[in-house]
Amino acid sequence: MGARGYSGRRRRFCAQSSDDSILVLIGLLFFGTLFTFGMQYWNESVDRSEAIPMTALYQTHEVCYSVGRNGRRGSVRYVQLTFSDSEERLEIDGCCVTEDLMARLNAVSQGAGTSLLIHPNSDTVLEMIAEGQTVLSFEEAQRRLRAEATGFGVFGSILYAGAAYVGARLLIGKIKAGKTS
Repeated sequence: MGARGYSGRRRRFCAQSSDDSILVLIGLLFFGTLFTFGMQYWNESVDRSEAIPMTALYQTHEVCYSVGRNGRRGSVRYVQLTFSDSEERLEIDGCCVTEDLMARLNAVSQGAGTSLLIHPNSDTVLEMIAEGQTVLSFEEAQRRLRAEATGFGVFGSILYAGAAYVGARLLIGKIKAGKTS
């Protein structure tokens, strides 16, 4: 053994049995599909004419955070908007949330009339105008959602590459097992 108790053997970062490898393969394919195609659908770029227009009376908003390391508050996942005259649960995606947006949103008074554009594939607010002021710009929201979808697409592609690697390892293992028997 070495100075720190390391025996020099290389640890393998792969499943030990073919059943484990098949589960890993299925998981990689599932999440690769979700990240590659699901996020592209939910964050798809739309024209202003395709967005769903809505008017409502603003009541309040709640910032929802992801859970970071050690249970600490992480980044903003979304801002949930509540309206007094609507049961709709609408959200501003976390990728669109900036300090400027939060300052403009905090300045909106309760009961203010709002004009909204909603993404047709999700409940994501693409534009919000309240009291004559633009709280969230349609173009900025589209740009940020497109960038987020691209990032998820890249991550999904990495998961697909991992699935191809695990699949190849499974196939090679089956071929080797067939030759030895």
